Amino acid sequence: MDSLGRGGAERILIDSINRMDSSKNYLIYFHSPNTLENDVQNANVICLNKMGKGGNLFAILLLRKLINKYKADVLHAHSYWTNIVSRVAAPENVKVINHYHFADYDTMKDKKSVRRMIVLDRLTERKLLTRVGVSKYVERILNSTFPKGKNVCVPNFVLGEEAINRVVNYYSKEQLNMVAVGTIKSEKNYSFYIEAFNGLRDFPVSIDIYGGGDSLAQYRQRVSALKLDNIRFKGEVANVPQVLDKYNLFTSASTSETFGIALMEGVRAGLPLLVSDIPAFKEVAPKSAATFFNPYDVGDFIDKVKSILEAKLIPSLSDYNSCLKTYSVDTYLAKIADLYR
Repeated sequence: MDSLGRGGAERILIDSINRMDSSKNYLIYFHSPNTLENDVQNANVICLNKMGKGGNLFAILLLRKLINKYKADVLHAHSYWTNIVSRVAAPENVKVINHYHFADYDTMKDKKSVRRMIVLDRLTERKLLTRVGVSKYVERILNSTFPKGKNVCVPNFVLGEEAINRVVNYYSKEQLNMVAVGTIKSEKNYSFYIEAFNGLRDFPVSIDIYGGGDSLAQYRQRVSALKLDNIRFKGEVANVPQVLDKYNLFTSASTSETFGIALMEGVRAGLPLLVSDIPAFKEVAPKSAATFFNPYDVGDFIDKVKSILEAKLIPSLSDYNSCLKTYSVDTYLAKIADLYR
């Protein structure tokens, strides 16, 4: 039985459930994306919103009834509040697996709201609870925050079964067409790119940024006001893999990530990487073609771009395929199955 959060957690959950070899999965979610029932192929979908409204207390009561009705053995949740609700709702003999797709306990641990989150997280601990970090970085956060708990790492994945047969070699003196992917929000650091590409006006470099969000129009207005033609905010896109084929370098200036699914899409496309030097990226990225920069230092980014323009990047195909195997859905499901036993 799974309880659904939103965003990247939702994507990982749906993709993994659709690959599970079982007809006894129940996907119970609190909030209703319009297409969720159509996206889930291998689970019985139940939406608590359809049964009434009453906040987390109401969700706990409804969830407990469903656990008893379907005789659940495992309750598996993927967001902060569904994690808490799952623990309170589950009987003592039911395993509870809680995924952590966020790094707030590290990056925002001094905020009062995050300290309250940690306190509630500790107060609802139980015997049959396993906390799952979606990267070794998140596992380290869990070990530091909950040293007496059972904390494990089950890395996220990027879909695609076959190995790739080529990587993109970027050669000097050519046009460097960069791409970034991700919903527009503060930690994606897109203002950084506007400043950086303002400083790269006279170089053969451009970037297309794919992703929607409430601030999309504002970013486009800032680009227009600066009269920049080397940076374009393209909005949402339906098929990321096909889009990436048009570019020769993947970039991300994120200041906080727990894994980096978009980065792994760049790996699957065989693109060299120019990414921020945050823990999750340094853990996941293939080292043969990853150039790291300080996401708080525009000058460092510009210097790294100029260096790439002067020298060729030659990613290792075997390095990329090893990375894709490590972060594959099969590897993920094997580790989840071990936790379910």
